[in-house]
Amino acid sequence: MREPDIRDLLERHLMVANDIEEAFFLTLRDITLAALNSCTGESAGIGPESLDVVKKSIEAKCRMAEVAFVDLDEGLVLIPGGTPEAFLEIYRQFVATAKFLRSNFNSLRFNSRSRKETIAGMLEQIKGPAAARLQDLEAEGGGTSTMLERLGLSNMFNLTAQLILGEELFDKFGSEVNAADAFLKRLRVGFGPPTDMNLQNRHQPF
Repeated sequence: MREPDIRDLLERHLMVANDIEEAFFLTLRDITLAALNSCTGESAGIGPESLDVVKKSIEAKCRMAEVAFVDLDEGLVLIPGGTPEAFLEIYRQFVATAKFLRSNFNSLRFNSRSRKETIAGMLEQIKGPAAARLQDLEAEGGGTSTMLERLGLSNMFNLTAQLILGEELFDKFGSEVNAADAFLKRLRVGFGPPTDMNLQNRHQPF
């Protein structure tokens, strides 16, 4: 997306967002999804079901970028998605994504045999714990997370897009998003530091 278009998009979000941080988060989310749509439009040979999994995975990653922090007796915890219910939906997508990768493993695009073996082992290793974690979250109607778990979910969603789209198309997608993110960071400096540090921490980078 061109820089003037990013400015226009940001200005529209600034008019309706609750705060500056939310406006920048929403702008980057929209740019990410637009970049994904652009890249998947070039995805000859990739089936519609696979492309749908990529889209849902990246959408979940975008939702996860909004983080609420809660100070409990045991310390500070985070809620990817902003609410316990939103985090439950994100985790459901994580489990569904991992299941799709296992079921369609031989059609994924690997760049080496060793990487294929490593990912096969990882998918099998997380199968049981992920199912148990989802069961607990559903029983509670949602829940909180940790920085390590959030990173693991984010990496899985990225990995899914990479394995389905292939290295070249995924790199193009990533380059578009990273360039937009860098431009938004330069624009953010012009607004000065946030008066509330919780606002600064609420929306984490992709």
